[in-house]
Amino acid sequence: MKRLLTYTAGPMEAVSLEDMTGWRNEIAVKLKDLDIDVFDPVEQETKKVGKDAEVSIAHMKQLKKDGDWGKFFKEMQKIWFGTISKNTDIIQVLTHLRMKKHIETETDTYFENMGDAEAVVRSDFLIAYLPDVRMVGTIYEVMLAFLFRIPVYYIIPDRKVNEANTSLLFGNMMANNGELKAYETIDECMAQIELDFKEE
Repeated sequence: MKRLLTYTAGPMEAVSLEDMTGWRNEIAVKLKDLDIDVFDPVEQETKKVGKDAEVSIAHMKQLKKDGDWGKFFKEMQKIWFGTISKNTDIIQVLTHLRMKKHIETETDTYFENMGDAEAVVRSDFLIAYLPDVRMVGTIYEVMLAFLFRIPVYYIIPDRKVNEANTSLLFGNMMANNGELKAYETIDECMAQIELDFKEE
């Protein structure tokens, strides 16, 4: 039986290491009990660039500060697209990878070659942690899931769900066939995931 895969989308650049990893680790433990594999971009980015998350983020900030845009682009290409060539039609490649996901089994060692975009399109669902901090990559990942109609579960810890951004909630409903899957706590989200995927 093919195992399910999820991607944990959430802030990295504007938060502490604990805020970057704490919720992801908590979710990974809970999903392990459901036999669901987790693509953790913090862990995988560390493997891709050979630096731990804090060092990698500081490195990228320094490249921006120095105006070293060639090296910056190369590093970001590796993070976002793994081994996918920069001169390809990204939409066609990601569509192919989404289809390929249904016939191929992923392994942890294969994760090391995946960029974030590929991991998103190969996921059965995403979990997006959306605290009140500045984040851009997370929104890209959620939008990519939306375009491929991959279910997305939001965790909105800093406000009531009905106070969240209107378009953000609409995008969630579009990705989830008209159903809102947004929660204020990890436990609420995990309870819904267990209901949705326990029988898979």
